[in-house]
Amino acid sequence: MTFHSPGRFTLVLGLLHLLQMGQDGEVIEMASTTIVVKEIHCGSCEHTIRTALGYLDGVRAVKPDQARNDVRVTYDETKVDEAALRRRLAEIGYEPAD
Repeated sequence: MTFHSPGRFTLVLGLLHLLQMGQDGEVIEMASTTIVVKEIHCGSCEHTIRTALGYLDGVRAVKPDQARNDVRVTYDETKVDEAALRRRLAEIGYEPAD
């Protein structure tokens, strides 16, 4: 497969990242969401969020962004849902904005 632009290559890599192999070898499509929170103050806040959400079963990746006050999460919808992610953020003091 030949790629003629960096944009296409990035898109393909992004799509591949959202796929995961299950225990039986089946491909599981991962969901991804961005949750806006009221405030992320510092790098320590980012670490706290990454750790707390990362412990939830089914969470694949957590990327908090202090500059944008949001958290991008990639997860397996068969194990965890967005409501659980939002609840966990609220429990640790990072109330979702919406």
